[in-house]
Amino acid sequence: MEIHQITKQLSVCPQLTVDEIKTIHQLGYQTIICNRPDGEQPEQPKAEDLKQAAEELGMTFIFQPIVNGQIEFSDGTEFLSYLESSNTPILAYCRTGTRSTILWALSQHNRLSAEQIRQQTLAAGYKIDESYITGPNQAN
Repeated sequence: MEIHQITKQLSVCPQLTVDEIKTIHQLGYQTIICNRPDGEQPEQPKAEDLKQAAEELGMTFIFQPIVNGQIEFSDGTEFLSYLESSNTPILAYCRTGTRSTILWALSQHNRLSAEQIRQQTLAAGYKIDESYITGPNQAN
């Protein structure tokens, strides 16, 4: 399992399995955000199974499925609401971690400069499209 820290409160990773939920809990994560729709790949674990495993350990599981290539700026606003209302630390996942990273970048447009967003995503190992970093009304 590869976990990439974006901020002190948020990390991202590729697809989780039910067996990895216990390890995630032991690492101290309080909330899991799933940004991957069910059924993208046949062998992919169902979000409901992951949710059940997380909730059995007292963790919060949020399902915000985003279809690859169809991310909207409003999705970043929704993601921000989860970041602000959930117990931390938070682990967000999708197939590779990229969608979750993009959602974080979109959520930060009114909080950080484009350069700060760029540096934090690169430091976490994700190079995302500039349009997600600069966004509407973003200062560079």
